[in-house]
Amino acid sequence: MVTKLGSLGSSFSRMNEDDMERDSTLMNLDEEIGKESLAGYTPDCGRRREYNKDGKKVEGTKFLSYKKARSVIAQRHVGKLVDTTNDGARDTLVPFPLNAPTGAHNFSENGLCYRAFKKCFGTCMRQKPSVLEPYGIGLVLYFKFLKFMTVIFLLMSLALAPSMYFYWVGSSMTKEDQALMIEESFLNALFFTTIGSLGAGASTCMEGDVSEMFDLKCPSGVFKKIEAHWGQPNGYCSCPASQQTNDQGTCPGQITYPSDGVDGGTCSGGACFLSTTKLKESCCAKTRFDPMNGDFTPDLTNVDISTNPTCHSPSAQFIAEGMCLGRQNCTFPVSVNHTYTWTYDPVLRPYKCDEDWDPAVEDHTCSRNLMHENYLNYANFSSCPRDTHQDDYQLIVIGLCAEEDFDFEFNGEEYTYSKKDIIKILSYTDSGCAFLFLMAIYWMAKREEEATDESDSLNCSPSDYAVIVSNLPNHQSLDSLKLCLKTHFEKNFEGKQE
Repeated sequence: MVTKLGSLGSSFSRMNEDDMERDSTLMNLDEEIGKESLAGYTPDCGRRREYNKDGKKVEGTKFLSYKKARSVIAQRHVGKLVDTTNDGARDTLVPFPLNAPTGAHNFSENGLCYRAFKKCFGTCMRQKPSVLEPYGIGLVLYFKFLKFMTVIFLLMSLALAPSMYFYWVGSSMTKEDQALMIEESFLNALFFTTIGSLGAGASTCMEGDVSEMFDLKCPSGVFKKIEAHWGQPNGYCSCPASQQTNDQGTCPGQITYPSDGVDGGTCSGGACFLSTTKLKESCCAKTRFDPMNGDFTPDLTNVDISTNPTCHSPSAQFIAEGMCLGRQNCTFPVSVNHTYTWTYDPVLRPYKCDEDWDPAVEDHTCSRNLMHENYLNYANFSSCPRDTHQDDYQLIVIGLCAEEDFDFEFNGEEYTYSKKDIIKILSYTDSGCAFLFLMAIYWMAKREEEATDESDSLNCSPSDYAVIVSNLPNHQSLDSLKLCLKTHFEKNFEGKQE
């Protein structure tokens, strides 16, 4: 019995060895077939030993490879395929290095710029092919656009650096105010590199009754604009005490709203609608302009300075401009009979003192009084007759001040230039940059169009064989339309060659 069991065990052992040898042969055959079906990648899952009696693969055998899957996925993304396992398979995606060539718009070889600079900058003007070309012309042009605009804006920034320096140094704000704004937010520093930093100028206002005198002074700079009113003008140089804000910056009155809230509310206990005068001073209004029609703007008509149409004379405007423009201060004795004199300046005031006055022959001194006869035809004193109300007349003068010169220090020396001349030069610079920018955009558009046409000529697509037919005739069915089109093309294009 023992002998029989030993013989049986030996038989099983030989059978297992035969099966293992056959399985190994089938496995090797499986890998070879898998590599062939997976383009050289060794299958690592999904193998099936489905063979016939002759050891050939039957239909339905499927092979899967993780490395091939990674390679296929990587090829559908932007990056560089590398071999990290040293098995010859580039299946790992890594980003392109920063110095990878992404292409740039080449200067046309027939263009003036290329012919002029090719000897010195030939290597820079001719770019290497882009590593992004396998991903389509759209991605290539996008990165070329980014590179081109980076260079353009860098050049424009360098060209505009003098403008930004001028706006920074010539700011209308004091150094202390600049430092305070920058301390609040560093982004505020950008404001001082713009033309808005120069400011609109500081306004100053003075008013005086008959027999009084006042001086109109610029805190800095000189007068660039003057507005004067004589007679009984409306408004005040400063907000009346009854309409001024309190220490908390709020109005003294309270807003009372009706039940329907349509009219925007009314004031109780004083002015209650906070606003700003034309001279940029906070002031409270007692009413709104037209709340019934939706205009809820606070009404400061009684505060803002304006001409009284029935009690005014334009003589004050003429006199104030002659005495103040281009100067830092001017003095006004308010009197009906006082004669104001000033020197004629053809630059600041190009019009003459009189129509028949010749500054080339006569003295350059002009003289006028507030009730000069030359302006009586343009005056209106219907509500304040001159013979009974002259003591009630008032003179109000508003001046806009601005710095005339630009001072800066360089290498230990201080230089002074006219702001007007500098702004003129900067205006030409800005205009030149804008023109060059438009020309650069035009040039880039032409290069993109050429690149698109070249890409289209090298690639075949269904659209190359498509025919667009517009203005199709009226038809009852598609079959009849097909027959009509077929007959038309056969009749007109049969036998014709390009």
